[in-house]
Amino acid sequence: MAIKQEIIDELLSDYKDPEDLLGEEGIFKELKKALLERALNAELSDHLGYDKGDPKGRQSGNSRNGHGSKKVIQAADGAEALRIIVSLGNRIDLVICDWTMPQLSGLDLLREIRTKNHTMPFLMITGKADEEAVCSAKQYGVNAFIAKPFSIGTVERKVSTLLKRTSDKKTDDRICNNSVLI
Repeated sequence: MAIKQEIIDELLSDYKDPEDLLGEEGIFKELKKALLERALNAELSDHLGYDKGDPKGRQSGNSRNGHGSKKVIQAADGAEALRIIVSLGNRIDLVICDWTMPQLSGLDLLREIRTKNHTMPFLMITGKADEEAVCSAKQYGVNAFIAKPFSIGTVERKVSTLLKRTSDKKTDDRICNNSVLI
């Protein structure tokens, strides 16, 4: 899907330096969060069989776990991600992680959380989609890979599939705990 030039121009209208794109308040962070929230809401709609706000969902016995969307938690680096995972544990439904991160690589993060018996789905995004990298990650229990460059649709499909597997393992109608760590 091509993005219209007008939209790109509008998004970059206030761009002055790389911090405006990649910094704590940068457009990349906002786009990543919006993309993941959209994918998670699509997964929830698919699982429940109705969209958010649809009257069909009222009094159905299924719910969207309250009134909010899934919470997206972002970590600045691999070490912070590990601290979050250790503190929240099974309240995290999915980890989306880049292979290359400061302080603790994505592979090292995966290895650490699996040795601590955390079983939440782990989606690795990487430019290292060679056989050796895939085998290394599979050894530690990665659930899915996305190779760079990737499309929004690819992310939506992978996230939806992983969260559906998680929700299928639940014994009640709610979708996990609504937290995704990226």
